[in-house]
Amino acid sequence: MASIMIISEHERETQILKLAFEQKSLAVKISTPHYQNFVKIQQYVPDILLLELPRVAHNQLHFAEMVRRHKKTKQIPIISYGDTLDDGSKKGLLEKGLYKYLERPLKFSVLLDIIEVNLRKQNKELGIPKLVPTDKDKDIEQLLNRETLGSKKIEIMTNYVADLMAFPFTVAKVLQLAESEKSAASDLAKVIQTDPVISAQLLKISNSVLFASLNRRIGSVKDAIIRVGFRETKRLVMSMTVMKLISSSNKNLGFDRTDFWYHSLVCGILSERLARQMGTVNAEEAFLAGILHDFGILLLDEFFPTIFSKVLEETANNSRQFIISEKALLGVTHNEIIAELFSKWKLPESVTDGIIHQYQFHEYKDNLDTPSKKISLCIGLADILAKTVSLGRECDQCVAPVENWVFEQVRMPVGFTKSMLEDLANQMTLYQEFLKIDKNKKAGNTEDENADMASLEKIKIGMANCAKDIFIPPLMYLQKEGYTTTPMVRLDSLKTYNGTMHLICVWADKAISAETIKQFAAILRFSDNKQSPKPSNNTPVLVFIDDTTLALARDEELKNISFISKSFDLRLLDANIPDIIEGKVVRLVQ
Repeated sequence: MASIMIISEHERETQILKLAFEQKSLAVKISTPHYQNFVKIQQYVPDILLLELPRVAHNQLHFAEMVRRHKKTKQIPIISYGDTLDDGSKKGLLEKGLYKYLERPLKFSVLLDIIEVNLRKQNKELGIPKLVPTDKDKDIEQLLNRETLGSKKIEIMTNYVADLMAFPFTVAKVLQLAESEKSAASDLAKVIQTDPVISAQLLKISNSVLFASLNRRIGSVKDAIIRVGFRETKRLVMSMTVMKLISSSNKNLGFDRTDFWYHSLVCGILSERLARQMGTVNAEEAFLAGILHDFGILLLDEFFPTIFSKVLEETANNSRQFIISEKALLGVTHNEIIAELFSKWKLPESVTDGIIHQYQFHEYKDNLDTPSKKISLCIGLADILAKTVSLGRECDQCVAPVENWVFEQVRMPVGFTKSMLEDLANQMTLYQEFLKIDKNKKAGNTEDENADMASLEKIKIGMANCAKDIFIPPLMYLQKEGYTTTPMVRLDSLKTYNGTMHLICVWADKAISAETIKQFAAILRFSDNKQSPKPSNNTPVLVFIDDTTLALARDEELKNISFISKSFDLRLLDANIPDIIEGKVVRLVQ
């Protein structure tokens, strides 16, 4: 279904437009021109943006500028409207990248014609029937009612899913097979041969360019297992079997199932690798837990799309974790649902418990003493990395700091390396082939994206690591986006700073003081820098602070310093980094 986002502060007019668009089978989302809502447009990526311009339209035009300059949203046509303007003002708006400006009173037929022209360019059209929701009205009322007990909500949702789905026998059998390739290849072949689709796909992949031998073409499942590899085959079979549970067809605007599965597979592969490096937890179970780590989200989208849509909107509006929005709206979370469902499916307890507690792995420093806690650590760390480098996409891109002891546990003393990410990319090529994931969607950069990356490379960002952390999510995210970043280990390293950076980021420790931050501001004064797009007497400073030091953001003496909490949605950087470089002070703390 084609989609449109209305950005307006005129509530009555917005509701009239929303109703009119919905009658034409357009999916409608409503927002306001606030920089934090830029996360919302990244989540939904509408086909059309309809922007109201009031008499004083600074915020609206700034929002349009953010849309135009970001690689994920720059192609969205922006149709604006407002009161009568002279021709010069209209021309100025078009020069700013707006597609059209329409004057009030709006003629809906004219607006619709403009929308249809743009949709045709995207190979989309109006008039596609809406999807019929599968939710039952009585179920929705109970689930959204704050008076309904949490246990009753879980029962309703679990029973609804369990009645329509059964966990596949194939996965259970694969998990039971021994680790030895020689002793178990025949047993694995027997399991695979019960599913003609998986058998055919395994034979096809074993004879593809990834594995093909010039001397012999594979014709049996057992030989295919030997060529592809016993462990790899087990993981491929589990992946395909789980993915077959639910179709890949999208139901909700803002949630792409191909992106979701891609993210889940990355988490599965990373979890399995981390488990093997730990050496004290079942790697196959860690892989399955990684694939299923947010399976409950998919169940909400499939069986309760109306509720899922409300939670997703709440998540995007507030730039927070999906699971927190669930708890706020429903009183229960998707993890509580799958706890009951997976128990009925008789999944290994370590897999179920590992998934349920994936957000608590930070708390296990002194008691990482059970398989489920170790699996929680593996999938929790894998999820943060996948979000940090934008491997796939789900409902948020929220990350939290990872203490160094976590990397010691998984025997990665220097954290995530470039070679590890390259190896992950190579493995995902195999999964794309086997699982028929749309490679064009995940392939390398387009020419436009390459141009964007080249532009961002000119922006230099320094990162002062006061906490001495091995892993700094925003640093890796900015590198992935294309910025040129330079790690700066200590405050002392800035004493010879020559003013060549456009921004200095400070990854603060729990003990950082206002005096230390003032030192950064003092050190970073320099004469006009000719390399900067906008020469300045100061390099702006952005401090990432821990929850225990949030009061620093309210210190009047630090009013020229920007602050962001270390636990945040990484997409907030996309809108705010350019603004901070331009001189705006940003405060994104709770």
